[in-house]
Amino acid sequence: MTEPTASKGASKSRLIAFYVALFAITAVVAAIVISAGDDKKGLESIAGGYDLAAPNACLGSPPAPPKGRPLPATAPAQAQVVGPSVDVKQSGEFVNLSNAQKTVSGKLRFEGDELAGGARKLTGDVNCADDVKPERFYF
Repeated sequence: MTEPTASKGASKSRLIAFYVALFAITAVVAAIVISAGDDKKGLESIAGGYDLAAPNACLGSPPAPPKGRPLPATAPAQAQVVGPSVDVKQSGEFVNLSNAQKTVSGKLRFEGDELAGGARKLTGDVNCADDVKPERFYF
């Protein structure tokens, strides 16, 4: 009876050559990708909380003043709230609009090229407070 011969598979030198070639290809692709995006810049951030200077039909009325005991006389003066507040969250070109009362929501997106002054067009759907139909917003 003859004994079967066991195959060794890939030799050590072939395996090393494979990994060296794989590393070289990865380095070339990484260099190409990095150089292709070298002249690109990210969108300006508009994320944050915004307090409007006046009431707005779509965004609703200003929130009610807080209830409870008045602040002590030693507390700094509090700014009067004259318009609604909105929260803007941004991830790249995608923007979400909401408020603390959960009466406003919006899914917006930056579109097109940069306009004069560095602004960009922001488009999308906004669900207004009290079912008001939105016209145009500028942020």
